[in-house]
Amino acid sequence: MKKWLIWLGAAVGGLLVLLVVAAVIATMVIDPNDYRDDIQDAVRDATGRELHIDDELSLSFFPWLGIETGHIALGNAEGFEGDFFSLDAADIRLRLLPLIFRRQLEVAEIRVEGLRLNLAVNEEGVSNWDDLVADVDPEAVEEEAPEAAEFDLADLERVRIGGLRLIDAALSWNDQSTGMQAGISNWSLSLGEIRLGEPLAFSTALDFDLNEPALSGHFEGQARLIADLAGDGAIRIEAMQMALDAEGEPLPVSPLALRLDWRSLSLDPEAQRLVMEDMSGRIADMPFAGGLQIEQLDSDPLIRFELFSGDFPGSALMPFIQDGPEGLDLSGVETVNWRLAGGLDTAADRLTLDGFELRLDELTVEADGSVDALQSETPEAALSLSVSEFSPRALLTRIGLADMLPQTRDPDVLEHFALRAGIEHGREGLRLADLNIQLDETLIEGELVLPVLDPPALRFAFQIDAIDLDRYTEPDADEPPPEEGEPLDLDAIEIPADAIRGHDIEGSIRIGELGMAGITMTSVRAGVSIRDDVLRLSPISADLYGGTQTGELVVDASGEVPSIRFSEELAGVRIGDLLKDMFEMEQITGLANITMEVAGQGHTVGELRPTLNGNMRLRFEEGALEGVDVAYQVSQATVRFREAAKVREDRGRTPFSALGISGTVEDGELISDDFGMLVENFAIRGSGSLSLVDLSLDYNLRARILEDPPSELRADDFDVRGRELHFRVTGTVLAPRLRFDIESLLRDQAGEEVRERARDLEDRLRDRFQR
Repeated sequence: MKKWLIWLGAAVGGLLVLLVVAAVIATMVIDPNDYRDDIQDAVRDATGRELHIDDELSLSFFPWLGIETGHIALGNAEGFEGDFFSLDAADIRLRLLPLIFRRQLEVAEIRVEGLRLNLAVNEEGVSNWDDLVADVDPEAVEEEAPEAAEFDLADLERVRIGGLRLIDAALSWNDQSTGMQAGISNWSLSLGEIRLGEPLAFSTALDFDLNEPALSGHFEGQARLIADLAGDGAIRIEAMQMALDAEGEPLPVSPLALRLDWRSLSLDPEAQRLVMEDMSGRIADMPFAGGLQIEQLDSDPLIRFELFSGDFPGSALMPFIQDGPEGLDLSGVETVNWRLAGGLDTAADRLTLDGFELRLDELTVEADGSVDALQSETPEAALSLSVSEFSPRALLTRIGLADMLPQTRDPDVLEHFALRAGIEHGREGLRLADLNIQLDETLIEGELVLPVLDPPALRFAFQIDAIDLDRYTEPDADEPPPEEGEPLDLDAIEIPADAIRGHDIEGSIRIGELGMAGITMTSVRAGVSIRDDVLRLSPISADLYGGTQTGELVVDASGEVPSIRFSEELAGVRIGDLLKDMFEMEQITGLANITMEVAGQGHTVGELRPTLNGNMRLRFEEGALEGVDVAYQVSQATVRFREAAKVREDRGRTPFSALGISGTVEDGELISDDFGMLVENFAIRGSGSLSLVDLSLDYNLRARILEDPPSELRADDFDVRGRELHFRVTGTVLAPRLRFDIESLLRDQAGEEVRERARDLEDRLRDRFQR
């Protein structure tokens, strides 16, 4: 037995020696260059193109069977310039002994240098490879095709390839029918040893260029591929590292630097699952990370995702903002980060948002919820939104948008803002439910509905605890900012015609305490409607200064000049406090009951006043006229007619028990013929006019001195009781002037003396006749 083994070993050894000798002899005898012309002729006959083998061919037999080439080029199709294909060098080798004795294919690393492939399409849409893929009858091919043997993946276990190296390759595309040109250059590709079931390392790098849209750049990538082709078919790409540097028109920022890595990207065909784990990357200076999982790949995919960023400065966002507001500069934001997590159920056509968060320094925006019927015309969304408390004034200033802040009478407003709301979207439009807004010290609650988005319509219901609107109004540009407590200039208030035109709005507002136009109101209720360029505030009601206010305001902005109509009723209002807060007027106090219905036109309140027409009724009770003492004026005017000849003390005010004026308003002027006033021991009646523009007065009045004056006036010992004193009031409400008609008193006194003498004469004559 041993002897047989020795003979077998000797035979095998001898055979190997013969193979080696044959291979050496073959390389010495066979010269592949002798067949270059035959090869070129065969290619020309088969394709109609010229094959150029410019350099010597090198053939090896042992221990590797291989061929090494120099420059090779294949000509282009007719009508196309240049070569279709070329390469500078190629080296392909396989090991003979494993193939002969073990039927094992072992290929050394395949190396290709200077590969060039030029693909082109002419103006008629014909490509330069159409002639290489001539029409073939599929039925004829099927008839001639030999019966295919069943493929066994286990056979691949006997295949080993030492790798593939592509050096300095290039690919070009020129489509003259569309004008599109693209190219890949400096392309390198390296594949490690290729064995079934073993990890495959690969790396590549290339430059690319595209003309429409203009895009160019450099790409690099490397990873490790594991494919279980003989088992469950699972594929996994591990340790991926990608880098893209590009510039061009379609990019959000140019140049753009993108880096993307992941630990594992696995595909499990049996479980129908794709999973990406530990993904991280960077766009410019913005880092990000996350993961992805997709189930049910072959039917209705179910996708779960989580993406988030690290902290980065706001300046990193600036290159991506192309059409931002003028002056925007996020370099003042120190910390930006974001997070997005959720799932997509394609079978249910539903997107679930488990968490969205965006942070810019102290500002944090959060949202979660779901969106159904994604592919319908009207997706159904139900989300919750919250904005943490931040300072709009500080943030806008920090990012260079301070000019967007409105000019306000109070420079300390817009320092605090926070928001919470539920967002609903569907067939009924967009709805913000459970709205909760914190604006400085004001809490706003309610809901906002946009039933139609194009053109937009708005429905709302708000409840506000307390707000001072005067703090948010724009100061007069020609005057310095007003001091705290300074009244508002009503004439400067503009009628908001532009804000009315083209809108469809309806809603209601309830305010616990409202500061507006210098006055303070509580329990405010207002209905708001804007349709057909007409604003209607109706009904309006409020409690103010111990009384109530009700009314209606209609602003018609359909014309060039807005027209305004309003009705107003005040009941039991402390008029002194009201006028003091509105105009710093202290000329009248008391409880006011006022009704008015007036209308006019104008762009501002100042333009409106001279155009007012309508009617007005004013009644004041238990008050006083401040700054003038009518009793003192009467005392001074009648001093010559009184025996005491004494002028009473000037108190600087005129207390009254009742004061009433009513009449019509014509061109901004109240014209009345029933002025009435009860002042201590006077009853004053008369008529005249009051300008609503400059508050000027012109009244002719009659003061009747009562027979039984109050006790405090008896010391004056009036001799003019029961008489009428005529006087005229001019000037303004702020500075009235009284001018008395003394002649009427003289005439009355002269007449009384004549009558008294007549009565004395009559009495004397009667006494004489009776005797």
